[in-house]
Amino acid sequence: TYASTPWGQLLVRFRDEAPGLPIVLLHPSWATGWWYEELIDALAGHRPVYAIDRLGMGDSDRPDLDRRPELEHLRVADYASPHGEHV
Repeated sequence: TYASTPWGQLLVRFRDEAPGLPIVLLHPSWATGWWYEELIDALAGHRPVYAIDRLGMGDSDRPDLDRRPELEHLRVADYASPHGEHV
């Protein structure tokens, strides 16, 4: 499924049939959330698991760097901002 953000849509792979605090998996720069599919299946029986294709990677939207050049250097902490603000 896709999640809408202020920067565009991010592909989110998830399994949420188990109760508990969710686990969020963020891939390294050279990969995508697809890299975690087996891990998602292994963890899904214990807790909800979400793997996000980061902006510009995998099946998530590519940033418009001409309009928003600051998006070229997003950090993991920027994805956690409740308002999608680049910090």
